[in-house]
This record gives sequence, structure tokens and C-alpha cells, in this order.
Amino acid sequence: MMHPLRRVRTAAALLLLGGALLGTGIHATRGESGPTDLGERALLSTDTEWLAGPTSATGSDMLTNGGLNGDYYWSSPNHYTAPGWRRWWLPGYTLPEYDRSRGGDPYIEGDRSQRLHWRAEWVAGIYQVADVTQCTTYELNGWVNSHAGGADEPNVRIGIDPTGTEMTSSPSSGQVNSLPPLTSWSAYGTQTFAWEEMATQAEALGPQVTAILYSAPKRTGTLDFWYSLYFDANTLSEVPWPDGKLPVPASWTPTGVLDAVETSFITPTLTITWTTSVPASTQMLYEVDPAVISPTASMTYTMYFPLIANYKAPYLDPTPRTTHVTSIGGLKTGDVVRFLALSRRPDATACTTEVSYPYEITIGDDTLVPLDPNTVSPLLYAGN
Repeated sequence: MMHPLRRVRTAAALLLLGGALLGTGIHATRGESGPTDLGERALLSTDTEWLAGPTSATGSDMLTNGGLNGDYYWSSPNHYTAPGWRRWWLPGYTLPEYDRSRGGDPYIEGDRSQRLHWRAEWVAGIYQVADVTQCTTYELNGWVNSHAGGADEPNVRIGIDPTGTEMTSSPSSGQVNSLPPLTSWSAYGTQTFAWEEMATQAEALGPQVTAILYSAPKRTGTLDFWYSLYFDANTLSEVPWPDGKLPVPASWTPTGVLDAVETSFITPTLTITWTTSVPASTQMLYEVDPAVISPTASMTYTMYFPLIANYKAPYLDPTPRTTHVTSIGGLKTGDVVRFLALSRRPDATACTTEVSYPYEITIGDDTLVPLDPNTVSPLLYAGN
């Protein structure tokens, strides 16, 4: 949903901007008092009206201070950063000024936004490492507002590093030589003087991911260059697996990661336990063929009972662990249960789905029978 501008700029403000650009140029200073660029002051005139922000921009998220509010902390050499976040920048470029929104500066959520500004090109932003669950997909959403003079390419985006890289050593540091190579980036923002929403997704390769807010304005115009960027209303949220199932494995041939499958039955519940050689999320897919009940009353006709495959909702445990257990209730003697265990674990650059052998057990017999994985497993996966 596109967010409306939260300020109504007046004709006087726009005229003042035109005069600033065509006249003496734009002057900028650094300091705690915030921006003093003449062109920016025109756009941020006090003769404005603030409008309500979108309720969808707020809500639960896994970030600390995703709304970039609170008491910004000071760090040399370039000042103020939102609590819970750290600065980063690449060497070889001008270091922008970090500050919170002030006066008539735009914001969406809470009472302020994170501002970066200066009169030169830069590659910089802020980031945060967040606790998550490995091999679970997350979506990062964020809003940006780019104000530019002579810079028609804001080059803003947001990203998720699935390895959870701590990019700098402390809140007072900021220079990095490169960005995490596995980062999943959103598309670049292209709008100026308007709020623009961006989003990206990534599957966590460990217990943490890094949310990265990125800006790299490019000089494209002939006017005196200045640029101000506002980040706000970021959320990091879990994305459910489609149909509630772990992604289909690349092969149905078991690799040995899932092992030691055991069952026990205490009327009317079958308990299944299994292990994984590494901590992994896990899922049990199963179906039940009910026992055929023979009628005891005398009949003068023949009745045929169809085979009923009673597919069950898949059990899913996203918590990484090595010992797993689930139960199937409502069973009776003669019922045939077929089941398959899946797990999701990380390797070097991605998560992968592993499979166990599919098994069959007849309640009352209690013999665990392995089945053909390439024949039964795809049917169990598709049927759930």
C-alpha cells in the first residue's frame, strides 16, 4: 500500500525552493541543531499540516525499535543514531551526517525517523542484528523518503543478511570494507519527495539475521547537489511456509540425517519419536487407512467398502532440536498408519530439506515396516 505524503507543502515553500536552487545555491552545516540547507528548509517549511500515518506501517516485529524512535545516541564523528541500531559506511566516499528527524522533517511511525544527509555522494546506512529461528523465512519491510537536489537516483534499498553478521565492532565504529555477500536485497527505491515502501525476504541460516538499511545517492543533475534520506517504520516478521509444509526436498532418498525412528501405542494414541544428527526443524506427514469393520448383522445383499486414505494436517516443529516426538490420536486396532519425517537444516549457503524413510504400521501388529521412499514419500507429501 502506497503511503500518502504526511505533509502538505505550500506554494510558498516550493517557490522558495526554486529561488534557492536558481540563486545562491544550497548551503549545509553539521551540528546538533539539524539541517540548515536552504532548499531543505523550503521543503520543510513550518507552514505545513501533518496527516495520520498508515496503521499497517506499525505492529509486531522482531526488530528492536523498528520504528526508529526514542532517544538517539551520539557517536563521533557524525552524531545521532536510533537506539537499537548501528551505523555503517563504506570507505572511499563522503561520510554523511546521521541525525534524527527534526522540526518539520517527515516521519511515519512514532515521533521521528532516522535521517542521513550531506552535499556529496555516499554509501552508508544503519543495521541491526535480530534473533530469529534458523531455516525459517523472514520478511523485512521498511519505508524511505528521499529528498534530493541534483540527485535523481536515490539508490536506497533494504536487505536481510541470513547469516546474522555483526558488521561493526561497537556502536562508536561504522566503517566496513564490504557488505555481507549473501544479503537478500529489495529493489531500489526510485521515488523522491514521497514515502516509498520496500520489502525483501530471506531464510535464516542460523539463530540471527542482519537487517540492513542502505543508501547510495548518485549525482545526476547539474544543480548544486544535496541529499536527505529518512528511514522509518521497519518490521521483521516470520513468513509461514506455503500450505504449512517444509519445502519439498531435492531428493526423496534418505541421507541419514533423520534416524532412529521408533513408535509406541497406548490406546488410542500412536507416539512416534525420531532423531536428527544436527539441530533441525522437523515435520511429520502421515495418513491413516481405517480398519474395515465387518458387519455382524445378516444381510441379503453384498456391500463393498472403499479404501479410505485419511490424510492428516502435517505436524510442524520449527524449533531446532535433535530429538523429536509427535502423537497421532483417535486410532484403533487394525488401522494402518503411514508416515514420513522431514527436517530443515542449514548448510554453507542455504537451508535444505532432508527426509526419513516412509514407514507403515498396523495398529495391533506394531511392526514398523519401511516402504519405498521414491514411491510412497511423494504421495504422502502431496496428500497432506
